[in-house]
Parts: sequence; structure tokens; C-alpha cells
Amino acid sequence: MVGLYPNIYVHLTPEILNEYSPNPEEMSFMELSNFIKKFDRTGRPNKKKWLVDLHFKPAFAFSNFLMILFGISLSIRKPRSNLLTSVGTSILAIFIYYILIISGKAIGYNGVINPIMSVWIPNLLFLIL
Repeated sequence: MVGLYPNIYVHLTPEILNEYSPNPEEMSFMELSNFIKKFDRTGRPNKKKWLVDLHFKPAFAFSNFLMILFGISLSIRKPRSNLLTSVGTSILAIFIYYILIISGKAIGYNGVINPIMSVWIPNLLFLIL
């Protein structure tokens, strides 16, 4: 006996499996971590993208804390400044942060620097600021 269902043939190719790979944005941190461990066990190369996405999740969640600290420092520095200037500075800071973290993610995907550092460097820069 060949199997439980001998008349069913499954033709899976690597192209089909790659086509149905999960989306890292839809996975939780633990699901993505387990997926990377399975990825390691199969010996497949190029797990940089998955590692960057894994470390991006806590790094981007840390941005809330950074924006609060950045906002507090702006309000202490100029307590009687114009409201429009304060709002404009805050929006500019958010856009700069977002550009830096997305750029870091792209640099990590390309393997220029370590996946952990690629998404945490913008956080370190804003923490220093």
C-alpha cells in the first residue's frame, strides 16, 4: 500500500511553495519567530527579510515611547511657542522617523547591515535627539 489515498497526486514545486509564502505583517512576533526557526531547519538561504521583519515589530512598537519623549522635550524647550510651529515640528519629526525606519528596513532586506541594527538605528538616533 503506497498511502492512504493512492490515487491523489500532489505536484508541488518550489515556485508554488514560494507563491504561497505567508505575509510577515500578518504574523505575530511568536508566529514569525517559529517560522524563522522552521526556515532554518530546512536549510533555505536568504532569511534576511524574515529577520528584518521579526526585529521590525518591537522596534516599531518602541516608536510610541520615542515620540512621547520627543514631544516632552519639545514642550519643555519652548513652552510658549506658537501652536502651529509645535504641531509642524511634531509632524516633521514623525515623517523623518518613518522615512528612517522604512529606509533601515530596506537596507536590512538588501543585507547591507545586520537585520537587528537596520531597524533599531533610527530608534537610537531619535533617543539621542
